[in-house]
Amino acid sequence: MKPYQHRVQYYETDMMGITHHANYIRWMEEARIDFLEQLGFPYARMESAGILSPVRSVTCAYRHPSTFGENIAILAGDALLNGAAELMTRAAVRRNDMLGVRAMEIIMRRAGVTGMIAGQTMDVLSEGELPREDLVRFIHSHKTADLLEAPVEAGLTLAGAAEEQIAAGREYAFHMGLAFQMTDDRLDVTGDAAVMGKNPGMDG
Repeated sequence: MKPYQHRVQYYETDMMGITHHANYIRWMEEARIDFLEQLGFPYARMESAGILSPVRSVTCAYRHPSTFGENIAILAGDALLNGAAELMTRAAVRRNDMLGVRAMEIIMRRAGVTGMIAGQTMDVLSEGELPREDLVRFIHSHKTADLLEAPVEAGLTLAGAAEEQIAAGREYAFHMGLAFQMTDDRLDVTGDAAVMGKNPGMDG
């Protein structure tokens, strides 16, 4: 009898590279199915015989955390961004939908070198400097607000909204982004780890 083993994938971790607990139940079910197959009584055979095998309870204990380094985190970010562009392009081409192309341009621009990446870059380069209003506003506008403006503007564009409606949506998302980032920065100093799910002071 071989023990069930599962190699943790990056997508199964949280933003800090630690395995997310939501995966445990699924892995236990996979282990149970593997055990039955090794016994020669696979799950499909049980179902065809009308045998029910409900899970009444499960318990688990940490042995050691699974973490991924910065190199895998960077590659995962590249993969997600390219995967999003691929998915949007495929949908727009399949439907011959110019509104879809326009929405894709909005999302990629907001996430790109003049949007989120610009804000993140300035945030990294300004570490250790005294904050200035113009600098903080630039970072918050692009690092966070652009990511909220993107889906709002793209969604309104796909819906065929008028330009004034799109402009109103952009303004709404922009201020929501600023409010979110200001709240996040404040909680990074004053927040409770038990409530936030992460330790204060992690954002630098």
